[in-house]
Amino acid sequence: MTPKLGRLLLVAAVLSHATGCGSSSDGGPTATGGSAGAGGGAGASGGAAGAASGGAAGGGGSAGTLAGGTGGGSAVLFRDDFDAPNPAWQFDAGDPEATYSVKGGVLEVKGGFLQAFAFLPIDPSWGDDVEVRTSFRLVTGMVGGAVVRADTASLNAVNCNLREDLDQLRGAQHVDRTYMTLGDKSTPVANGTSYEISARIIGSTLTCTEVGGPTLDIPNVSFASGAVGLFVYQGTVEFDWYEVRKPTP
Repeated sequence: MTPKLGRLLLVAAVLSHATGCGSSSDGGPTATGGSAGAGGGAGASGGAAGAASGGAAGGGGSAGTLAGGTGGGSAVLFRDDFDAPNPAWQFDAGDPEATYSVKGGVLEVKGGFLQAFAFLPIDPSWGDDVEVRTSFRLVTGMVGGAVVRADTASLNAVNCNLREDLDQLRGAQHVDRTYMTLGDKSTPVANGTSYEISARIIGSTLTCTEVGGPTLDIPNVSFASGAVGLFVYQGTVEFDWYEVRKPTP
């Protein structure tokens, strides 16, 4: 029996395939990281300098590009290269196994059964239609992904993720921290390999894309606004960089 198959059988014993990462809990308190002020937190190094109305430079923050920043194609609203801690991020503490650390140019997130979430509040000037792009590696475990339209108190959100034990790109919904799969596409996913994914939300349609892999469109998303972010389930994931862009219709 392969290690991947063994983990799949273990997970199947407690979760149904329909819910994937399903578990329920309250949203939990918000851990260190604080909330972003108007204009969001701008990092000190990397990224192109953007004009941010009201945006303050986070002490020691890593690369951040706010509204007005440069970028090819769709405009870059925010970028973090995780060169140093950025106080704009909010780290959820609802999963007692969750840990978050910035080191060596990566954000390392460990999540357990209740899932680990890192949130970035939306600047009102960005609007509700955004695209999140991120590059990451599943060091151990099963799931890493990007979150959009998140209510950070209730843990209602939608996300695009890669699931290692099922070899899938997935679009999913969190309601009160309970995870439900909305759609999936087959794609190879392996621990230790770097992947880039995009979560693009325009109106009520979520588009999940693995760069160099499949794309998945999910219509009729019920959440109209909210924060963006990252999430990890049952494993450790290293995020190399994170961008928020204004999508081109």
